[in-house]
Amino acid sequence: MITGLYDLRMLGSSFESAQTLMYLINGSVRGISSYIKRLIDTIRLTLKKMI
Repeated sequence: MITGLYDLRMLGSSFESAQTLMYLINGSVRGISSYIKRLIDTIRLTLKKMI
């Protein structure tokens, strides 16, 4: 998943003139990053409840 996120960032930086594509790529990167952060927070909370 992290490799795919890096690939999306590289793809986004290579298309400077395609505004619509950049918007979609940047939105996807932000969405994936937010999902990963939320997943980590949920795992931390679950582990704290178990201890």
